[in-house]
Amino acid sequence: MIRTFRGKPKKENEVMKPIKDNFKAAVEKAAKAKKIDAVVVPGGIIYGTISADLTEDVKANMK
Repeated sequence: MIRTFRGKPKKENEVMKPIKDNFKAAVEKAAKAKKIDAVVVPGGIIYGTISADLTEDVKANMK
């Protein structure tokens, strides 16, 4: 049975936070093990290192 928390965002956050934290930690561990710099999903970046700054390359490509 799937339960929803409509109208109760605080409760949803309390329930989901440990799950999200565990998921992010697992993704980070797997990415580091495979030497992956970033994990991107449709909603944004789950994991990323700041070792690569492409700003100047992007600016050069836009000229």
